[in-house]
Amino acid sequence: MKSQLKILSGFIALALIVASCSENTNNPTTDGSYLQMKTGMTNQTVTSNFAKSGDAVQNGSGIDSIRVDSVRILIKRIKLHRSEDDTSGEAEDVKIGPTVIHFNNDTTDTQTIVFTTAIPVGSYRKMKMEMHRFTPGEAADYAADPEFGPFAFPDRLTIIVDGTVYVDSTSRAFQFTQDWTENFWFEFEPNLEITEGTTAIEWTFDASKVFRAADRLLDPDDENDHGNIGDGLKKAWKVFKKWHRD
Repeated sequence: MKSQLKILSGFIALALIVASCSENTNNPTTDGSYLQMKTGMTNQTVTSNFAKSGDAVQNGSGIDSIRVDSVRILIKRIKLHRSEDDTSGEAEDVKIGPTVIHFNNDTTDTQTIVFTTAIPVGSYRKMKMEMHRFTPGEAADYAADPEFGPFAFPDRLTIIVDGTVYVDSTSRAFQFTQDWTENFWFEFEPNLEITEGTTAIEWTFDASKVFRAADRLLDPDDENDHGNIGDGLKKAWKVFKKWHRD
């Protein structure tokens, strides 16, 4: 079964595949209705296409390649809005969060399960994802948490990207961070129907779109490149626009 997924926000394009199945080996429960989020990363390494003259890259930054090892995004809340056609008898919208959506550089092409959570049966028409910073009070509560702690102190971040920059025969690790905030809206056409079993939302992050400019590779350690890297992060998601039901 295929469907169109209309994106209400122009800020970001989401790679979204929704799959519903009666059994899932990754889900420890055997009955009820559940929402599961999975992630994967493609094109983890971006390589310079610019020719070298001696030791210098012509019209380039001097960087040979950049490998993205992980991307972490803080989502304070996911809200699923029920459709007007919902007949489940539940009037409340569903709220999930906070959660960290993480994409890992995995050469085995396996997916990462971000969470599996119980969700009421029903018909849902759109989803809101809030990429917001923790408040100071929330940051204090989460400071010691291994998952949320890096987003709490000292800077109350929303995005953390880890990787490696390669120049000639040398390499250096980097960590790119930002505290951007944004609400993302996604509308399901037709409605997303949650039934008994597990519904899995799969996100794909294309790392090759992040660090390439028109004439060079962008340096994550150069503050002058941070704006362009941010634009690349917004383009690193793709829409597959299909939805499978097994």
